[in-house]
Amino acid sequence: LMVASSALLAGVSLLAKALGRGVGGTPLTPMQITAGRFFFAFAVIVLAALRFRPDFHEPAWGRHVWRTVLGWLAATCTFAAAARMQLAEATAISFLSPVATMALAIPFLRERVGPVRWLAAAICVAGAFILIRPGSAAFQPVALIALASALLLGASSRTSRAAARARCCSAWNRSSSRSSSPPSRRCACCSSTTASAS
Repeated sequence: LMVASSALLAGVSLLAKALGRGVGGTPLTPMQITAGRFFFAFAVIVLAALRFRPDFHEPAWGRHVWRTVLGWLAATCTFAAAARMQLAEATAISFLSPVATMALAIPFLRERVGPVRWLAAAICVAGAFILIRPGSAAFQPVALIALASALLLGASSRTSRAAARARCCSAWNRSSSRSSSPPSRRCACCSSTTASAS
């Protein structure tokens, strides 16, 4: 799924670059491209919701609002960078978003990161610096927009994870409250336990 997601993101960046450069028509601004992306995505979600009728029990509206704002800013930065620099470089820099997600998950979600993942993150950051080339004559200020996109995508992913964890814990607490005996195992998505202290 992660490979498919990366491929789709690259395809979206390619389409955004074509629209921003005016291939086949009038060039569009990053704001216009982002508005079109979110409009069609919202239309698909509405149709899916009408068809499958999902359960929106106790949604974390605050986290979802933040996720939407962060995602909108990240998409705008991604499209702006893709239209003004080499697509391969813009896409490679934006792939730093998992590193940002991992870093933010440590203080906010209390997740543990092993040395192998830290090594992989260091390699990703080193590769990004090679592409950005800070301090050299080949430095492109627009690369900072791509870097901002990666950071915003990481923050958006962290917010999505927090919202999913809150929903999982809420469902676990509801099922535990209906049980006749206190549960002894932990919630599937976090380290908190609903068992009372002995």
